Amino acid sequence: MLPVYAGSIFLEGGKYMSNNRLSKRLKTIADLAPVSDVIADIGTDHGFLAIYAVESGKAKKVYACDIAKKPLEQARDQINSAGVQERIETLLGPGLKPLSGKKVNGVVIAGMGGYTIKTILENDTELVNDLNFLVLQPQNNSKLLRSWLIENNERIVKERLVLENGFIYQILKAVKGKSEEYSEIELEYGKLEHFDEVELYKLNIKRDIQHYESIIKQMPKGKNNDIIKKRNDFTEKIDFITSPVWQIASDK
Repeated sequence: MLPVYAGSIFLEGGKYMSNNRLSKRLKTIADLAPVSDVIADIGTDHGFLAIYAVESGKAKKVYACDIAKKPLEQARDQINSAGVQERIETLLGPGLKPLSGKKVNGVVIAGMGGYTIKTILENDTELVNDLNFLVLQPQNNSKLLRSWLIENNERIVKERLVLENGFIYQILKAVKGKSEEYSEIELEYGKLEHFDEVELYKLNIKRDIQHYESIIKQMPKGKNNDIIKKRNDFTEKIDFITSPVWQIASDK
């Protein structure tokens, strides 16, 4: 892991913040990206990840992209405050569209739903096919995103889990290539061997079991067909998560 450069300051909520306070989630996302000439940060928001990428040596240049004008203006202020405006170019537009005609080694898309990330990628498959890597952090629908990557010749080579503010974030890195086979559980939670955080991997699954069990307990016991179906759906999810595949993984 590259050391965090603490020479600059960021302005957040009217207060300066040194980049050694960059969140663990954002650091982990940036650290998954290989050292590159050009990286694009899609949905850059405040621009912290883009700034960290150039100051830590991860990228010589970063395109900081956002669909909304105001966040991009705020990112531009942060970039100027950090003194790295010569190495970070802000681009306004949806998804990967602002990168049209530009040479980019890889992209980072973080803090969006899995469905949104999938849609961004499938809307620009020609550009995606030219990338060396993808670093993605879905807020939800991880199974949907993994399935899309596998179906589109993107091989997941590394995953990380970060526990921050009580929430477990899944972060994955994919490169071009034929994927390994995935079980249903692995599509949902990732392959155990791709993670360093084995205990967090287990905790993530156990939390889901507790969640589904809690839902079942709160459901009325009437004979309404909709209720019966929902109860059966959640019971199946528990059975799925506690299948022999998970039992084998949990013993590793």
